[in-house]
Amino acid sequence: MNAPHDDPRSVVMADLVEAWAPTGGGIRSWIEAKAAALEELGHRHLLVVPGPRDRIHRTGTRTIVEVGSPRIPGCAPYRFLLRRRPVARALERFRPKVVELGSQYRLGSVVASHASRHPVRVSAFFHTDLAGAYVGPWGRRILGRHAGEWLARRAEHHVAQVFTAADIALVSSPSNASRLRELGIASPHLLPLGVDLEVFSPQARDSSIRARYTGGDADARLLVFLGRLDGEKRVPLLIEAFRRARQTTSRLHLLLVGDGPLVDRIPGWQHETRGIHHRAWEEDRRQVASLLASSDAYVTAGPHETFGLAVLEAQAAGLPVLGVDAGALQDRVDHGCGFLVPAEDPEALAGGMIELANLPAELLQAKGRASRARAHSGGGWDRTLSEAFALYGISEAQTFRPANDDSGVDEGRRKAVVGLP
Repeated sequence: MNAPHDDPRSVVMADLVEAWAPTGGGIRSWIEAKAAALEELGHRHLLVVPGPRDRIHRTGTRTIVEVGSPRIPGCAPYRFLLRRRPVARALERFRPKVVELGSQYRLGSVVASHASRHPVRVSAFFHTDLAGAYVGPWGRRILGRHAGEWLARRAEHHVAQVFTAADIALVSSPSNASRLRELGIASPHLLPLGVDLEVFSPQARDSSIRARYTGGDADARLLVFLGRLDGEKRVPLLIEAFRRARQTTSRLHLLLVGDGPLVDRIPGWQHETRGIHHRAWEEDRRQVASLLASSDAYVTAGPHETFGLAVLEAQAAGLPVLGVDAGALQDRVDHGCGFLVPAEDPEALAGGMIELANLPAELLQAKGRASRARAHSGGGWDRTLSEAFALYGISEAQTFRPANDDSGVDEGRRKAVVGLP
């Protein structure tokens, strides 16, 4: 049911996300699935994210507030959401019943201030290990080991404060539940993300895609990585491991799907090592599913995954996974459906690639079937969304009217409505 804008049953759920990638990512996939389900129930959804300039636009029952923010150097397409006042004004204007804080950088205090004045249920979702993936490594690299560790502890303290102030602390994997408990959050709620099991399926395989990236070599093994091309994902380490593996076997090909700050280095990598291919980020999820299903295995070197949605999508597409023994990959990958090697070790990762190249086809396919079964065991988005909405008390019968409502915006028409000062 799609409720009109002035329907008194309409309810706003707000997502506040600083780590917003307009070209994809696990956080975006989660929010897009949630927004679609809220619209189906007849509820409004408010999304507040950094953008290139201040603007508000609306499509259907969804309102998106972009706060003009500068790019983070070396972390494109991410931006610093520095201005908290526009966020506070958006919350005051739409008065959401539920606020999900998807990033814990600067907006925790804005949400806490709003919650002190209005009845609202607040959750904090541990999508990113701020201290472990960003602050600590950056501080040690720029300021030295001791200063970096001090900054990481300060970041951990900040994250702990944000989660302590929230009504619900959400994590998507058991390893990150342990991480939050280390920070003093006693009872985080485990909410694994979902996957569209119909779209991401072995049936999406396209032989022409495979031929394009393997040169038609039936004996080749096509490895695929899907994600942001940056240091956090350890893409240079992945390339180094592939270079070493190619010195042993020329059967391997590596397809990188995505964009990011390291995209300009791809021509150099391709010049140094044959078999490296690149495809820019693909918006069409069915095309993404075909790219995955047409490959032989998924590979990743990132040690800081809090869930690994791309890994789950690859598993649903029937791919074994080669990853590192760290973060949420420890929860997603076992020996039946793939391999885990020590993190930060290009030689070990290269060894895993060589093992994939030499694995008999029937064993590779068996691991792929085990991966698909693993993805099915977690269920699709319906399970995740039903559990989340139950936690939030969201149902079709809930009543709420946003403050200062702008009625009369045409349904399904995307247009700028208001500019933020």
